[in-house]
Amino acid sequence: MLLEGLTPSQRQYPCNYAELLKSLEPKDQEILEAAMADEKTWSAYGLHAALKKRGIRLNDKAIAKHRSGECSC
Repeated sequence: MLLEGLTPSQRQYPCNYAELLKSLEPKDQEILEAAMADEKTWSAYGLHAALKKRGIRLNDKAIAKHRSGECSC
């Protein structure tokens, strides 16, 4: 059959967090990964605000989606 298994293609966009992480130096990557893993200390909005003060743009929705596994990673 020609059309057997036909499914819509899924558009996959790069995760903003993963793109940011690749752009950082190794020590900064470690710091950001630790902050992302520490949800008790860093809320998504709190981490967004702290990064914004340092000139890094990563919105709280992108942080929350990455933490919950809803991003394209």
